[in-house]
Amino acid sequence: MLVSAYQRLSLYEIAYGFSRLRAYTHVFLIWIGLLLVTTIFLEILRKERLFAFAMLIASLGFAASLPILNVDAFIVNENIQRELSSSDAEDLDSQYFIELSDDAIPTLVHALQTPSLPDPIREKVAAALACIRHQRDQQRNAREYSWQSFHVSRVNADNALQSVKAEIDTFEIDESEYPVKAVSPNGDEFYCSPYYYD
Repeated sequence: MLVSAYQRLSLYEIAYGFSRLRAYTHVFLIWIGLLLVTTIFLEILRKERLFAFAMLIASLGFAASLPILNVDAFIVNENIQRELSSSDAEDLDSQYFIELSDDAIPTLVHALQTPSLPDPIREKVAAALACIRHQRDQQRNAREYSWQSFHVSRVNADNALQSVKAEIDTFEIDESEYPVKAVSPNGDEFYCSPYYYD
């Protein structure tokens, strides 16, 4: 049943890409599988009393593997790679990138700076970054961050956005109606509001 669930999830990710929920579930299924194998060994060795310890280790392993994986950066990488391997670049859900944390921004910038990135994907990534920068500017205007709220991810994201400022500046942010849109130099419109449903 576990293998079937993992295969179905993998098929879903191939068809629609990764989201946070799918990434968390993917990692969770791996740890549940390891716990299941450990339980079988504990039964064979007649050390069932160690099951609680094995479950604790699996829980800690799951919790520790998420920050090591850097889920938001992983989602960006996997979804862009999925589009590069697919024949239809229209499927990239760049609007979902707007919803991700600061950890995703350096990965998006790296993708944008990749010379081999096809133009349709490049445009969607640049539009997502333009929307992200617009939202961040609005948040900064609404409140000022104190030193206690310092975060390395925010600094890395700011530096990454600054490195592609010229390319992002070619997008115009249209706030005349809701939702806000990023308009590319050739007139394509990209919505800046995250809307994702899993």
